[in-house]
Amino acid sequence: MTKTKTKILLSFLIILDLCLVAVFVVLYIFTKNQITDTINNTNQIITEIKRQETLSLMKKDVEDSKNYENKIYGYFIGADNVADFLKTVEGLVASSSLKDDIQSVDYESPSTVASVNTELLRVKVSVEGEWKNIQYFLKLVENYPLKIDIRNLSLNKVSDSVISGRKVSIWSANVDFMVVKLRNI
Repeated sequence: MTKTKTKILLSFLIILDLCLVAVFVVLYIFTKNQITDTINNTNQIITEIKRQETLSLMKKDVEDSKNYENKIYGYFIGADNVADFLKTVEGLVASSSLKDDIQSVDYESPSTVASVNTELLRVKVSVEGEWKNIQYFLKLVENYPLKIDIRNLSLNKVSDSVISGRKVSIWSANVDFMVVKLRNI
């Protein structure tokens, strides 16, 4: 009887061991799958975070480029602002205590800036007044926020006068300059 009890007990323990091994194998496979899923999810989250960061940087770059575009366009005359620019030139002349005569305003299309929808505005202006006032006017033109390219400048002494006991020389200056203007689209 002890032999049969031992055999039954041994059989029971072997079956129990096999069941435990099966449970451990199932738990091992389940845990391994969970770890793999967790690693995959972590990698997807990291990829999504990087994509969001890249998207955020791209949005910032677009905003910055718009700001830079507006800043660059600030150096050009607007498409419909030629009259305002000419009034500004006349204001510079007036603030310099000079007499002015805008002789011509022409448009030119150079090949170097054609790709950015701009053209050149060529202005020829003649001013007359004291030497110091002409110098002041030229400094105002030179320091104007727009890019002004003086192409030609001719100075002539017109006359000498005596005003209140001091000798005053009257000069004339013909200034030919170009400014970049946005095209009408």
